[in-house]
Amino acid sequence: MTKMSLKLSTLLLLGVFALFAAKPSKDTVLGEYKTYNNERKIITKQELDEKIKKIPPMYKSRFLTVEGQQRILKTIGTEAVFEQEALALDLEKDEKIKKNILNASKPVINGIYFQKEFDIDRLPEDELKEYYDTHNKDFMTRRSISVRYIQTENKKSGKKAVKKLKKGADFNEIMNEYSINKEAVKKQGLIENIRGNGFIVTVGKDKKLDDAIKNADLDKWVGPIKTDTGWHVFNKIRHEEPELKDFKSVAKRIFDKLRPKYQKEKQEARMAELMKKYEVVIDTAMIASEKMNSSVKVEEKDNAVVVSIPKLNLEWKHNDILKKFKKIPPQERQSLANSDFRNKIVRRDVENELVYADALEKGYDEDPSVIEQMKDIKRGKIISGCYDKVVTDQVVLTEDLMKKYYEDNKEKYKKNKNRKIQLFAFASEEEASRMKKQIAEFMEKGDNEAVRNLVNDNSVFPKNYGIIEKVYPNGIVSGYGKDQKLNEMIWNAELNKLSKIVQDQKGNCVFFKVLDETPESYKSFEDVILTIKMNLKRKMLKAKFEEVEAELDEKYSLKLYPEKLVIRLTAKELFDLAAESQKKRKYKDAVNYYNQILKNYNETDGYRASFMIGFLYSEELKDNETAKKYFNSVINDYPKSDLHESAEFMLKSINGEVDIFQESGK
Repeated sequence: MTKMSLKLSTLLLLGVFALFAAKPSKDTVLGEYKTYNNERKIITKQELDEKIKKIPPMYKSRFLTVEGQQRILKTIGTEAVFEQEALALDLEKDEKIKKNILNASKPVINGIYFQKEFDIDRLPEDELKEYYDTHNKDFMTRRSISVRYIQTENKKSGKKAVKKLKKGADFNEIMNEYSINKEAVKKQGLIENIRGNGFIVTVGKDKKLDDAIKNADLDKWVGPIKTDTGWHVFNKIRHEEPELKDFKSVAKRIFDKLRPKYQKEKQEARMAELMKKYEVVIDTAMIASEKMNSSVKVEEKDNAVVVSIPKLNLEWKHNDILKKFKKIPPQERQSLANSDFRNKIVRRDVENELVYADALEKGYDEDPSVIEQMKDIKRGKIISGCYDKVVTDQVVLTEDLMKKYYEDNKEKYKKNKNRKIQLFAFASEEEASRMKKQIAEFMEKGDNEAVRNLVNDNSVFPKNYGIIEKVYPNGIVSGYGKDQKLNEMIWNAELNKLSKIVQDQKGNCVFFKVLDETPESYKSFEDVILTIKMNLKRKMLKAKFEEVEAELDEKYSLKLYPEKLVIRLTAKELFDLAAESQKKRKYKDAVNYYNQILKNYNETDGYRASFMIGFLYSEELKDNETAKKYFNSVINDYPKSDLHESAEFMLKSINGEVDIFQESGK
């Protein structure tokens, strides 16, 4: 960003901001509805804040605006009425939903189990010391050398610099007079952290200079020294050789290094105990066999038991294992050809079942954090189950509907007419005329090989012997370039005849032959059925959802009060959020915050917001037309503002009437 840019940003962000109505309190009622058993419930500001807290950080900022919070409020209302319908339909007892809740709860409970059962907060000190003693080299400090440094233009200027420095001249004055290394000057001639590895900051790779620095005495001017990178003068002011760090200073680092190993050992020991406790039997030979290296289900008579856990009344047969394999992420499926990988997957699933059983036995399902997460899981699953029942299951996609959609949207599936040509392009009209005669002769004889050789050896467009498969009537010659005139000639030409020679937009002299034409047609229904199925299903689901949503809103008397969120943030808070977004290079989020200021604080702070939106579009989003609109708004809508002159300046800069870099240096 230019100096001018920094000045402008500072000017705006240090301004006086308006403070208006207070934020709604956590108890502010933002909505209300009745339950399936006719009780009144309310939606509070606290509930909305809790919802926003759960949004991943990278997306959260967009929901701190008024519109963002209003969208969240709408979502909360929709979830509320779908939840009530689910309870009215008694979906908590639905076997499929209960299974979904169970499957979703296992990772939560297992996660707490792993966290509390296998966590290690300390290791015996003698083991830490043993690692320290046997890995001394890992705990050495690095060599660190610092020098005052000047790179001179030649030996003569180097000698002059050293002579003056030895007489006590000021280093900064000598450096500014003699140094030709701009990067070193920026560092005021102080080069630190020279490690003795042949690399020196601001100089680059230079082993000779590195060795000279390493071997030099402290506090003595050395040079000028000639190396491959130039002439150098330096004074070594600090030299620290590698030393072994004290055990106490690295004990935590050693613990962090050893911890995963001990956790793994603890985990493996526990798994062995659980395998024995629950009498697990895994047919590893069957899993390794070629029968399992296939996605084809076996007949029931061959559906042998592969995993048995009698204490849990659990049994996985051949086809059950195949179902598990199908759930593996696509990028890992090719590994299923490896028998060890298949066994690893099955054992992992077995261990998860054992951990879950042991976790329940030890009461981890009663852990407060699990209980809290389970509320969300249960609620989410019955809401999604309700959506499936009242929306998804009601949408029936028939072939007749798909065919009607195809006919109604047939233009989407049009295949435009196109021509296949052979283009001959040459540097001059004389060469093009000569080549055209030869090509005509070869074509008359049917000698296509000779035509290809001629194109390959002489044409300025030899690619694919000048053959272009699809040229559409759109002003473009595919693979060659945009050329309206040439494109029109191609579409006006007769098939299988050489055209006249013309000059194209590149300045080449060209002629062509139209080899074939594909007329306009439509993709068949069969060719696009999958696309239609996806698009029509999405459209029908959206329509059905909106219909059901409206019915449930009425049924459960849902009322939302989004207007209570209008004064959510003060102008200062919005400016601060915009500034924070700019720091993170999230410029569109920043524009969103400035638009909130325009909407709610236009009279007092609109001109600042308009200027900053224009500034962001100009400097960061590279959209000068939009930037002009906002700068003009500052000038025309806020004529007495203190940014009037700055907006004019930015407009001149966009129009190239002023050099922003020269202005910023004034």
